[in-house]
Amino acid sequence: MEIDDLKPRIIENPSVSVIMCVHNTPRNKLEEAINSVSCQQFKDFEFIIIDDHSTNEETTEFIKKFKTNWDVDLREQRLLVHRNPENFGLAYCRNYGIAKAKGEWIYFIDSDDYMWGLTLKKMFEMVNLWEAITDYRLDMIIGDCVRAGARIPLGSETGNGPIYYDRYDALKEICSFSEVPSNIYKSHELQFNASWNKLIRRSIFYDDAKGVFNIRFKEGCPHEDNFMTHKIFYNCSGILFLPIQTYLYRYGGAFADGKQYKDIYIVQAKEERQKFLEDWYKLALDGNVGELEPSNMPMGVTRANIWPRECITETDKIRYLVNNNYAWIMQNMYRYYCANNDKSVFKDILVRPTNGDIDLSNVQCKSLFKRIKKILEEEQ
Repeated sequence: MEIDDLKPRIIENPSVSVIMCVHNTPRNKLEEAINSVSCQQFKDFEFIIIDDHSTNEETTEFIKKFKTNWDVDLREQRLLVHRNPENFGLAYCRNYGIAKAKGEWIYFIDSDDYMWGLTLKKMFEMVNLWEAITDYRLDMIIGDCVRAGARIPLGSETGNGPIYYDRYDALKEICSFSEVPSNIYKSHELQFNASWNKLIRRSIFYDDAKGVFNIRFKEGCPHEDNFMTHKIFYNCSGILFLPIQTYLYRYGGAFADGKQYKDIYIVQAKEERQKFLEDWYKLALDGNVGELEPSNMPMGVTRANIWPRECITETDKIRYLVNNNYAWIMQNMYRYYCANNDKSVFKDILVRPTNGDIDLSNVQCKSLFKRIKKILEEEQ
């Protein structure tokens, strides 16, 4: 018998491609993250690691060691490890991973977080259940997450069953504005805004027949999720939120100390989203929107019911998204101004609400508008 006969057959067409981007992640956190993938009970996956030109020797050596051990263990899952020739950024790495992926589904994990051992299994069970009962397309499964140190074990249930969202419902989760900071770990704000901990059909991102991206992460700037998540949800037909703690998130970096407000990218991201929503609203006014409802909702799955009474039609909902996202723009501009004492960020901010495009009837919108107007009047 030849040695090669002892090797398991590599899964050539895996169901899931798990993508992890790494840049100088501390060894202990990286090891937890990588091991949480390799120890998944669900085995029909491939693992793609993109090292974004790490300069930390511990990081690079651990990745090499992991690759060697994976090969020695004769794992049936395909492992692709790629090292960038220079530091290209997270968005580039994710786009690279999507292009190289062979799975029908994509799952992103950050290199300093980690997954529950049953994450992929539970998510894929829901996909199979849905497809067996209903003919309505499902494009995404979102798991709940827990913050590191929260004393909530992974695998804990956080609700009474899965919740179904259409694209409007999902976009409301990332656009709804509240001037009073909420506990994002008690809402779905964090889970919906981030790209990680989601099982997403690869076809949302990439068209294999044409060999081109449908949508891609914006390269060359931070806050890549803020530039991207609205496009992902817009292109999804159906989304399920799974109320189980499937992912541990480490809160750190720029978002831990407010540095994100010192750069202009977060404002630019919200402005790009605003243009996207306003263009969609124009299509809605022309009657070019419409949604199909699932014909058979699997037992135990409920519909998201999160809209104000006045939002009856699809056009009403899009208008709500336009107005709420504009409030986020004003909020992020105000925070940028406070961090940098730069009033130029408010350029043209007072013009649009007066030309009929934006409705400032929301109390919080009115408050922000008056605050910014006062700052600009003090300059004159």
